Amino acid sequence: MRRLLSLAAFVLLLSYGAIPAMADDRQVCFSVGSDDYKRDDVIETSMRACTRMIQSGQYSGSSLAYIYRGRGYWKDRKGDYDSALEDFNEAVRLDPKHVEGYDYRASVWKNKGNLERAIADLDMAIRLDPTYAAAYYRRGEIYQEKGDLEKARSDYNATLAVPVKNRIAQWAQDMAREKLADLPKPR
Repeated sequence: MRRLLSLAAFVLLLSYGAIPAMADDRQVCFSVGSDDYKRDDVIETSMRACTRMIQSGQYSGSSLAYIYRGRGYWKDRKGDYDSALEDFNEAVRLDPKHVEGYDYRASVWKNKGNLERAIADLDMAIRLDPTYAAAYYRRGEIYQEKGDLEKARSDYNATLAVPVKNRIAQWAQDMAREKLADLPKPR
């Protein structure tokens, strides 16, 4: 009985993030080596893993910002936009020169319907790294949503002009090609 109570107490503490980060938290928080980041059924588990890492006190600076970006991603996926913004704001505060903090925060602003703030964050991402293809693509999507097809086309073409340096850039270019094919031809 005592062992069962201890296990129950451990599970309760674990669920509230009161246990120090565990060895596999990094893998769960960031979907290392898997496509779990696409799955809705892992959102809560992944957020808890990120939270344990944050609460562990083992991380600081850009490493801590990375974890806040991870947790913010899951909160955005969950639709908890205000809380996701808090995490992305903290990530940007801790690591203001990291392009993904602005890119991910722009996604939340877009989800909240604040397209101007989303564009401002994507502008900053592009200033920080003019070869970050995802920022051009996402900004192109926003311009298209706003009906400014000329700016959308320009950003989709800018996406295609940067070198493919990782899977995110490849994804952005693939998506930009699809968007360009669907846009009406310029006059």
